[in-house]
Amino acid sequence: RPSFHFVSWEYNIRKLPHSVNATNWEHPELVSMIVMRNPMDQLMTAAGMHCVKDGTEAEWWDYANRNIRTNNYALRTIMSHENCCQGANTSSEYVELAKSYLQRFTFIIDLDCLDESLDKLSSILGLSYDHKSKNVHFQKEKKQGLSPRQIMANDTLYEYLVEKNRRDIELYEWSKDQALVRCEPRRPVVEPLD
Repeated sequence: RPSFHFVSWEYNIRKLPHSVNATNWEHPELVSMIVMRNPMDQLMTAAGMHCVKDGTEAEWWDYANRNIRTNNYALRTIMSHENCCQGANTSSEYVELAKSYLQRFTFIIDLDCLDESLDKLSSILGLSYDHKSKNVHFQKEKKQGLSPRQIMANDTLYEYLVEKNRRDIELYEWSKDQALVRCEPRRPVVEPLD
């Protein structure tokens, strides 16, 4: 058996198969990590997004108002409380609770610094792995170069989604300071309007 036994939990829109906050992250034989992502970028990759990238304004607003897809995704995943996420009205209490849960992980990884973080993580764990060529999905996204605001092409919609996801944005900005590697973001978390 290899030195490490890996378990990966991925969360989708329809179900949360495991409660993140109910796990014993302090177990002495557990090395845990969570990858945090810019919430505005996350909105552009959510299930159902493929239907609106070239869609009408009505399709964009329909997407924006589907709470399960566009309502503080990371916070909802971490908290798994039914009443956690209420769009722009989400309580800051949930952000503080989510921060305390994230502090229980061995490593917090910022997706903007993924390659650098995996280099450092490999070094810390004594692993040798060429991961740069494996990160194809993220490389495609980097090459595309369009920001969420540019993809939406609607400042009112963009501002609405920023406000609706402000608690996720707050949590992400905090997590960047806690991350294994701190790097310059590929673009601002929230893009200023012209």
